[in-house]
Amino acid sequence: MLTSVSSFKKAWAAESNAQINDDAIVIAALGDSTVQGVGGFSKNDGFVGQVANRISKRSGKTVQIFNYSVSGSDSEQVLQTQVAQFKKLKRVDAVIVAMGPNDITHKKSLESFLENYRTLLSELPTEKTVIASLPPMGPKDTKGRSSYEWGQALKPVAAQNNVAVAPVFDKVNPRANDFRTYGGDFYHPSKAGYKLWADAFEPPLLKILNQ
Repeated sequence: MLTSVSSFKKAWAAESNAQINDDAIVIAALGDSTVQGVGGFSKNDGFVGQVANRISKRSGKTVQIFNYSVSGSDSEQVLQTQVAQFKKLKRVDAVIVAMGPNDITHKKSLESFLENYRTLLSELPTEKTVIASLPPMGPKDTKGRSSYEWGQALKPVAAQNNVAVAPVFDKVNPRANDFRTYGGDFYHPSKAGYKLWADAFEPPLLKILNQ
């Protein structure tokens, strides 16, 4: 797993240093290991790679991904390190954000998570941004609240900022007990699991790109 984390990070970093092609669709991604695609055999097995491939096939255009995510990041770390990198982009057509599970596992509070999200969204072009609801997961926060409850608490923040929410929980939960949904660590999604994430992200991203 450590080898995968390192190789995915290097591969995404190499793409993020590329020049933007004038006729390409540009997608930026921020978040944690799920945005990196950890759990798949390659970075493109992750939901970011899968949904970008779908968009490319639909549009007939190249999709350039600038993936600033870092495995293990909680919402505060995304805010502190990844936003500055994102702001260096000269052009962006859509922004993907997925974070929160590490806040739960690191015993951060729901209140701090929501405040970090509010601050993050104030720094992003919200009309171009899609955020993930939290996926189903075993760990709960210090007050016994589940990832579903965190996702529900996130919805009003998204609504107040006119940001689309990808219904990751709703897509993954029916198969949450299927071992094929998970990678070799039985924690991160497999390619099949990430397909469910891509299914959640595709409609709101297409809506943004077709405006």
